[in-house]
Amino acid sequence: MSQVNLNIESLTATNQTFIQKAQELEDLTNFVNNTLQSTEWQSPAAEAFRGEWQQSYMPSLQNVQRAMVQYQTQIAQQLARYIANEGLSS
Repeated sequence: MSQVNLNIESLTATNQTFIQKAQELEDLTNFVNNTLQSTEWQSPAAEAFRGEWQQSYMPSLQNVQRAMVQYQTQIAQQLARYIANEGLSS
């Protein structure tokens, strides 16, 4: 059996950081998307920029945000298992 050593407060703080930063990333992505949609800017360069945003940048940011949520869930599950196995309360 492998040894598990962790600090509950530290792991809880890390979990909360992942939650907060994932939300901030989602908010930022939505803000930039809404800003680009509402900006009066018509030109071939504008269309190219918006297309690149929609096809590349926005999906990349969304992938990072989803990964952060996934990792946060894993952290929370590990924390819950540790607390349950140790008979500790959060």
